Amino acid sequence: MIPTRRQSRSWPLLGRCLTFALALITAVVFAVVVVPPQKAAAAAPNRCTSSPPELSIASALGGDHSTFAVGSDGSLWAWGTNGYGQLGVGNYNDSSVPVHVSGLGALLAVSAGEDHALALKSDGTVWAWGYNAYGTLGDGTTITRTTPEQVAGLSNVVSVAAGEYDSFALKSDGTVWAWGWDDAGQLGDGATGVYRYVPVQVTALTGITAVAPDPHSTLVLKSDGTVWTMGNSSPPAQVAGLSSVTAIGPSV
Repeated sequence: MIPTRRQSRSWPLLGRCLTFALALITAVVFAVVVVPPQKAAAAAPNRCTSSPPELSIASALGGDHSTFAVGSDGSLWAWGTNGYGQLGVGNYNDSSVPVHVSGLGALLAVSAGEDHALALKSDGTVWAWGYNAYGTLGDGTTITRTTPEQVAGLSNVVSVAAGEYDSFALKSDGTVWAWGWDDAGQLGDGATGVYRYVPVQVTALTGITAVAPDPHSTLVLKSDGTVWTMGNSSPPAQVAGLSSVTAIGPSV
């Protein structure tokens, strides 16, 4: 029997439908069997997995090239430039997402300098890492550290402040201890043009409640509300015209 014109058109159409169905089934089988679920997930937009998705931040601050955040649980997270190990994560790799700084436990505060950082633990000890060419880390060496190291000889510390290449620790008795680059007398120890590789006490001032370092000078707030300056190649001196001051620093 010779197919009619209508019958002759239906055969190619049926063939195309069968071909499409076969291709669809093949694609589904390939996606399920050949492509593992993790590969398919990798195609999704990249999300920050270095920090918990619901990290509660208690405080945050930025150094010259890096940023730090203390979680409400006392954990420390860091991101940014890491050329001198200033992120404290054991390497020199920059990071665009927060990474956990391990080995510290619960923190009370963190302070970031030019290329180093200080951390104050809940037990009153101070830890430092990063650039150390001028004794900035207070460990008696000039070795750069990529992970936190305890600053020996300090206890009962209540706050820390990292300057450009110097560091300060305020103890509960109102004394301040300083170390690092002392090119203009900003450490307040009566010397200039020296490096202090371990903490030295600022003997000229007592009853201190806050410290705010600057590249070549340091501001100090005393319990009587007066403000004093150390550095610029001059002995510690009171800032005239200020009284009843309650806070000092870049953010008061």
